[in-house]
Amino acid sequence: SIAEQREIIRRVDAAFAAIQIANKKIDYADGQVQTLDQSILSKAFRGELVPQDPNDEPASELLARIRAGRDSQATKKNAGKKKPRKKKAKTTSGSNAK
Repeated sequence: SIAEQREIIRRVDAAFAAIQIANKKIDYADGQVQTLDQSILSKAFRGELVPQDPNDEPASELLARIRAGRDSQATKKNAGKKKPRKKKAKTTSGSNAK
């Protein structure tokens, strides 16, 4: 009947309206997530995510210690290796180089 058709149309329109509202909320939430990601990264690089221990050594000193350790390990590894011998260049026979 016409009344049933109108009710179906009303319900479909209501469903489409709800879908549009949900899409707007999803778009807004996506924008918030992007902003939140940037904020978290920014705070992480400034050291604001967790309480800082004043007794910790500065990052520059830690990095220097790590580099020194790597350099000493590389030196130890290279000390035991023999240098590769260079091969003599082959000359092509039959060329008339003067």
